[in-house]
Amino acid sequence: METTVYTDIIDYAMPTMMAERALKELHNAALNREFDKAIEFALEAAIQCRMASFALRGMAEEERRRDRQVAVGS
Repeated sequence: METTVYTDIIDYAMPTMMAERALKELHNAALNREFDKAIEFALEAAIQCRMASFALRGMAEEERRRDRQVAVGS
């Protein structure tokens, strides 16, 4: 089994956790009928999900780049 060593850490976990937190706060605000707050939390969750998707795309590209280097023999 080959071990992958990442030289540049791309963090998808933090925005994922922040999105999860924002969704929890959205739910609580909606239950409390604080709809303006709920909307803000919904937007924050969307932003954090977008950040996570960018990180994941970067990770996928790094993996493809590593695979190409191995294929070429670098």
